This record gives sequence, structure tokens and C-alpha cells, in this order.
Amino acid sequence: MIEELKKLNLPKVFQDIWSSSVPSILCSRFDSPARMAEMLEQHPDGFSESGQLVPLWEINGHTLIGYLKSDRQFIEWFYEDGPEEYKVISDTYNGVQGYIFRSFLYSKKNDELKELAKIFELNDIEGLIRFKNTNENWEDDIIKYMECSA
Repeated sequence: MIEELKKLNLPKVFQDIWSSSVPSILCSRFDSPARMAEMLEQHPDGFSESGQLVPLWEINGHTLIGYLKSDRQFIEWFYEDGPEEYKVISDTYNGVQGYIFRSFLYSKKNDELKELAKIFELNDIEGLIRFKNTNENWEDDIIKYMECSA
């Protein structure tokens, strides 16, 4: 699966997530999806597009974030929703950065945000902070903002 990640040209942190060696600043929000990927290999009917899914990380043991190669989309899948239902996060990695940083903007200080920006290869963390501070609907608009700022 690491080779699949390399093909996507995502930051190295996603390979680290797979090997459960994430920087401590990421805490438990980015768990390795290896267990779920193994389960999907054994039970491909568990997710409608198992053969096209590149799992990126797991959240709290019940949510998988991944990339669908066939549709070229980043998705969020809640295990309890069944094999057919998933939410498209974005068609771009920039949109995924918005998804990721939405929670960080709540819980991290500016110096931590800068460190996280390096880890996830986000070039304009100052612009993202300004966007949050000047847009009352920033939570709803952050993914679209990040997709447009590419």
C-alpha cells in the first residue's frame, strides 16, 4: 500500500501514518488504516469500491479517510454506514488539507499550526488563519477555499 501512496504524490506523513510513526503533534486523530485495509482485503464486499480504495488514515476506529483511484476523489467513510455510502471530501489534496485543518484551527496554537503546515505541505498557513478570522462561515467554506487557493 505504501507504493500506492507514493503514486499519489502525497506528503510523507501519510506513509508515516501507515507505519504508525506519526509525529506526536498529530495525537490520535491519524491512526493507521492498516487493520481496516486488511479487513477489506479479506472481505471486499465490505466497501463497494474496495479494489479502488487507497486508505489514508483512520479516525477513532470508525471512520476511514481514503482516495478512490477510479473516481480520483478523496472520501470519508463511516464503517457503520455500510458498503455503498460515503462522503466525497474533495477531488484535490488541497481540499483534503482544508478538511484536515478545520479541526486543527480549533485546537492548535499558531506555532503548532505552522509545524502542522510543514508536515502536510500546506504553503500558506497564514492565509488560512486569515481566512478563518475573517469568514464567519469558515468551517463550511474551508474545503472550497482550499480547493480554489491551489
